[in-house]
Amino acid sequence: MPIPAGIPAAGLRAALTDAFWPSVELPWPSEQHGVPPNIWKPLFPFGYALAIVVLERVAASKSRPWPRAVVLAVLIGFLGLVDETVAPVALALWAAIEVGRLVRDRGVGSNVPPATLRAAAGPALAAGLLAGSGGVLTGVLTGSGGGGDLTLGWLLDPRDRGALVSIATQPGGLGLLNIGTAVVASVACVLAYRNRLVLVLAGASLVFLIGALTLRYEAAPHDVARFDGHARNFALLAFVLALALRLAALPRLRSLGVAAVVIGLVTWPTVAAPARSLGLAVGHGVQIANAGSVQSEFRDWYWYMGRYSPQDQLADEVIAWIREHTSAEARILSPTPLALTMATGRPNAAGFTRFPHGRATYGPEYLDSIRYLEPAAIARLQIEHVHAPDSWVATLPERARRWLADPGLFEPLIRVGTDSIYRVRAAFQGLEARPDQESYETLRMAIPEGSTVYLSPATDPLNIARAAAAMPEAEFVDQGSRSSLRVRDLPLSSDIRPEPLGRTVPDFAVVSARLAPAMLPPEWRHPIFRNSEIAVYSLNGTAGSVMEPPPRPFRVEVSDWRTTNGRLAFTATLANLNAEGWTGQDWVVTRADSSPWAFPDSWPIDRSPQWFAGQIAPQSGTLVHRYEYDPKAGQLALRDHESSLVALPSAGDGLGPGVWLLSVRLRDDYRLVALVPVAKISISEGGDASYEVYQGELGVRPTSGPIASPRGRF
Repeated sequence: MPIPAGIPAAGLRAALTDAFWPSVELPWPSEQHGVPPNIWKPLFPFGYALAIVVLERVAASKSRPWPRAVVLAVLIGFLGLVDETVAPVALALWAAIEVGRLVRDRGVGSNVPPATLRAAAGPALAAGLLAGSGGVLTGVLTGSGGGGDLTLGWLLDPRDRGALVSIATQPGGLGLLNIGTAVVASVACVLAYRNRLVLVLAGASLVFLIGALTLRYEAAPHDVARFDGHARNFALLAFVLALALRLAALPRLRSLGVAAVVIGLVTWPTVAAPARSLGLAVGHGVQIANAGSVQSEFRDWYWYMGRYSPQDQLADEVIAWIREHTSAEARILSPTPLALTMATGRPNAAGFTRFPHGRATYGPEYLDSIRYLEPAAIARLQIEHVHAPDSWVATLPERARRWLADPGLFEPLIRVGTDSIYRVRAAFQGLEARPDQESYETLRMAIPEGSTVYLSPATDPLNIARAAAAMPEAEFVDQGSRSSLRVRDLPLSSDIRPEPLGRTVPDFAVVSARLAPAMLPPEWRHPIFRNSEIAVYSLNGTAGSVMEPPPRPFRVEVSDWRTTNGRLAFTATLANLNAEGWTGQDWVVTRADSSPWAFPDSWPIDRSPQWFAGQIAPQSGTLVHRYEYDPKAGQLALRDHESSLVALPSAGDGLGPGVWLLSVRLRDDYRLVALVPVAKISISEGGDASYEVYQGELGVRPTSGPIASPRGRF
């Protein structure tokens, strides 16, 4: 809400315009800024509708017929499938209303009268449906809800959750007053303190607000990251209902005037930007060109919005030739597969061959084809033609460029500017050639049939799915945190369900290529397979490597270590033979998984329980430092030239019971490019700390950024 924040001055008009009529530029800076043709339907509005139906019926009804209790319980159970955060709160409020009624009717304390049974039947049935729904609540009850940390603790800066009020000053003596959740809910209760539904909605807001202020959690385990948003929305619902009741009691003309003022003050700032965007879009014509192209690595992140902005425009002659000379079912290999499909209508040949999925995602066969022109991968994708821009051909290995230039393997059909179209000949698909050592075809050949493969949680889920697709005859196990390979960024239509690790000793482990395998014995640290996304290690030492040892320009060696009073003192030798690929180094502590090898239990490592500063910029050569680490105090100290301990800048609290990893982390700007564990810390229930320091040379090759390509895509 705009308020005066000083004497009107220059800049007031610009500040008002920015608050009420934000500027919108064309093309859109990202897919999130454009309106049409965006279609995005989050689940929580449907969840609110179900919750309000239940709460309204419970608050308004005085009787407790059995059919009503059953229907409302079923709605709560279904609500658990829609929004697993709102459902338990709605159930708790229902139970609170029933308890309040029993207290009012003095039904509590007797020998379970029929009224008490009827009051408890609905919430009890709803609780049973929630517990058996298979969602996050079920996982919490059974102890299999995942590895996210969820602890109690008052947030250091509760203002971040918007509980009360805050003022942001603007140029020209203008201020923007942000009215917090607690204030809005309180006003709603004052306006309609006799309406039970208003009080219930305000109570829901209070519950969510308390959760937002007292729960510390990771990015979004169990969806609790929406607590503060739910608190605001339920407070607004209570306020709207209370205001409507008050307006209904006013004379007609006065109520219309008040309603117009409220709509102008509360609603218009929210709809100003979308209305402006919609007006510009309609005025310029609703067309794909208006979407603009996001020239950044974050392009993939916007695909959840349900739209794709073509990255490169194909030449009109190429589009026309494909439409006129290829069948509607022809599969065409292209470095811009989605743009080609949108322009020509030919099927997208970039996805998984084993897993039908509902999002534009590159499968392992496509990556092998576009990176190395692998004959086996192209045969699996049933590629008939190749769209070959010169910029892509220049990125291919020399062997692949020779194949493409051989008319006996690829028939040249048309060339327009820098684009060429080839037909894949049968001779190429039958070509017997050893696949590139970093291709998924090599991984397919390296894993014997019937092998057991451990899928480490310290691996990107999408890369796990690619590795699983390249090992069709393997049996998969994990630590029990993945119910299936139905990952967030790849809605698979068919599941692969790993078995819990248990006491199984797998043959191989799949981890991120960014992780140094310090926790493995030195003789097992050479991966049998590695590319820019994953590394596969033999866990029994019997399988031989199918590739040359990868370069390890950054190495760490820990020596001269000892423990005193629960603290670990050690010497770390950091060798940097190549400063490319990373821009800074620090230290992090992460939780380890439950496997005997203690891999990190999550990836990427962005929110670590403890963080300590390191090198601001890469330093060539060898650095030798003496450190002292105290896990309980959350402190890492460096011994300086005068033999004094200097605590490094840090963040985080002392460690609780569990198994943890102290690691060296390399970053490229904000991206994590390598993680080198140096010690395993075991904290007992009594708080005692024990250590396992990883011996030998711990080497790693930084792997930076997204999959590399001429356009940053592959």
